Amino acid sequence: MPPKKTGGVEKKEPKAGGKKPVTGFMKFSAERRPTLKAEQPDLTFGGIGKALGAEWRGMSDKEKEKYK
Repeated sequence: MPPKKTGGVEKKEPKAGGKKPVTGFMKFSAERRPTLKAEQPDLTFGGIGKALGAEWRGMSDKEKEKYK
């Protein structure tokens, strides 16, 4: 059944799905972000994201398994 249109704006079906599952990187980020912020309080939001991404890429598959 296609989405219903009202006034030019498409409405989603209320039971059309939900949120996507949380990824391993997101779990890692949620755990690591507070300690990284405490270690380097001058980092910006973007800087924290870059640092977390670099750490994640540097981890082995065995280390990442904890978050999957």
